[in-house]
Amino acid sequence: MHDTSGVKKPPIDLTRLTIDQKLDLMEKLWESLDKDGLPPLSQAERNELDRRLAEHRRGDVPGIPWEEARRRIKASLRRRKR
Repeated sequence: MHDTSGVKKPPIDLTRLTIDQKLDLMEKLWESLDKDGLPPLSQAERNELDRRLAEHRRGDVPGIPWEEARRRIKASLRRRKR
């Protein structure tokens, strides 16, 4: 058996992936981030997140489930590709 630990894998050809595959890859990459290793939010970013959360809590902006958001993103990307 050969040692393949030093062998580079070929890069992913993103042009060959479907929209669904790209979104799945993005989701896996996002989930793989080490949250403790991320840089801290700036005060402006914190303020924006606080503002959006307050809007949501007041009922000004309703939330939607992730599945629905994902469905809308996919539909939007498909329309753009045409």
